[in-house]
Amino acid sequence: PTRNVFRFVDFELSPTLEEVAGYAGLNGKLRGQYLLSPRPVSPHAFLDLLSISRKVQNDDLSKGCCTLQFLYQRYGIPQGLEEPNLGLIHTGNRIKWEARRTLAFITAFLGVVVCPRKDKKIEIGLVGMADVAIKRTDSTVVPLILSEIYRALTICREGGKFFQGCNLLLQLWMQEHLHHRAGYMNHGLTERNCISGFEKRMT
Repeated sequence: PTRNVFRFVDFELSPTLEEVAGYAGLNGKLRGQYLLSPRPVSPHAFLDLLSISRKVQNDDLSKGCCTLQFLYQRYGIPQGLEEPNLGLIHTGNRIKWEARRTLAFITAFLGVVVCPRKDKKIEIGLVGMADVAIKRTDSTVVPLILSEIYRALTICREGGKFFQGCNLLLQLWMQEHLHHRAGYMNHGLTERNCISGFEKRMT
């Protein structure tokens, strides 16, 4: 779309990267940070990154996705560490399992909260982005969150009926701007965690 704004009678509003960073509780200093984005990942690369045997058979992987259950069975519960039929390469090695567990959690979080699919499955390309996020401390997911909000809103404007990811952040942003305030005040983000302080600011 040519214009991603909310248009009212005599003014327009548009979310900014800094606002999204503040509401998400992420570092607001975005200049110079490495921008994370989904990248092509083959089913074999997906399995390798998560230390899962390539012999594991799963129809979804060939379609570029997996279910949350697929990740949860292997890394969401402690029993996954010892289960021999799940195809984990490091079965019994808790240190390696814990390291891959973090990667699996970030991948699942991005797939469920930030970049959800209508069929509720998780894009396997997100594991590549999660891997970079772990290895690079100067990376940020904020631009991805904002672009996903715009993408979803564009689809809704064109008649689509699905908008799930990050809509809570969008609601917080909208309420912050439409809330009646005193004539003079500091409109900057004054609290480190804007989500936990949201209710207090609205009263």
